[in-house]
Amino acid sequence: MRSACTREPFNGEYEGNQYCVLHFPGKEKGAAFKIAVESKLEKEDFNFRGAWFPDEITFQDDFTCAVAFQYAVFRKNVSFSGASFAAAANFNRARFEGEASFYSVVFGAAVFFGGTSFSAFVNFRSATFKDLANFNSADFKDRAPFFRAVFTKGAIFDGASFRAVAEFREADFGGDAYLSGVTFHATANFNEVRFGSRTNFIQVPLLEK
Repeated sequence: MRSACTREPFNGEYEGNQYCVLHFPGKEKGAAFKIAVESKLEKEDFNFRGAWFPDEITFQDDFTCAVAFQYAVFRKNVSFSGASFAAAANFNRARFEGEASFYSVVFGAAVFFGGTSFSAFVNFRSATFKDLANFNSADFKDRAPFFRAVFTKGAIFDGASFRAVAEFREADFGGDAYLSGVTFHATANFNEVRFGSRTNFIQVPLLEK
């Protein structure tokens, strides 16, 4: 995780480990953390690998370079609504403990949510994925609408778990769609979905409520 905190000063100690302000897992760092995040965004440094976000945050800027949020923890609500990602975006193993909004986001390159945990409502409504969208083994604990989302190339949901309503109504899968081993614990709505290429629903269990 240290590649994300280059030049960031020591912030505090937690359970015998020393942390910079980006990674310190404590809500009391709020003001200093906000300054550090704003500084990185101004420099177009989008490496937030392993960062611990204590408060609600909204990302309104367009991301012109590769984005790294692997293993990041979002304790409160986070919004990327309307943002665009020009290069690869990596959210592998991130934890969204509050609500997350990716409404109308445009991912211009590959995006990775492998093993990502969404504990609350997450909104991908009208999101556009122009390259590979990888949600392999993602865990959706609350509602997860992908209503009218557009997957231009491959979409991978293999092994993902939807513990509440999964809303894919009117989504457009222009490339291959892989949903092997997906678990739907509640209603899954695929009404009026367009599958333009190969689709794999192998080993999808049907669970009773």
